[in-house]
Amino acid sequence: MYNNSNGLQIKEFLKNKTLQQSQRKHKKYLQDSTTNNKLTGFISLFRNWETNIIALAETQTAWEHHTVRNMVCKEIRTIDRYGGMTGSSSSAATASVVKSGGTAMMWDGN
Repeated sequence: MYNNSNGLQIKEFLKNKTLQQSQRKHKKYLQDSTTNNKLTGFISLFRNWETNIIALAETQTAWEHHTVRNMVCKEIRTIDRYGGMTGSSSSAATASVVKSGGTAMMWDGN
């Protein structure tokens, strides 16, 4: 499957994941809720459409940040423990996790 994502809303994804981790750490399970954004929507396509590979353009994500890659891989592995991803972005320096352009490929273990 291929899609021009027009941005994965990576800041929102990281913020929600950090919040969920802190809630679990403080044992506030009743407040733990799953929130959806573009990234979790694309990852859920693995399960819903039985897709093996998803290619994304215009991810608007700075894939060189280890935190970003690790959190996205961890989310993919909730669907399939052998799944993975690779991403690419320009060589322009940025301190943010958002960067114009970029591509990503996500796959399951099949």
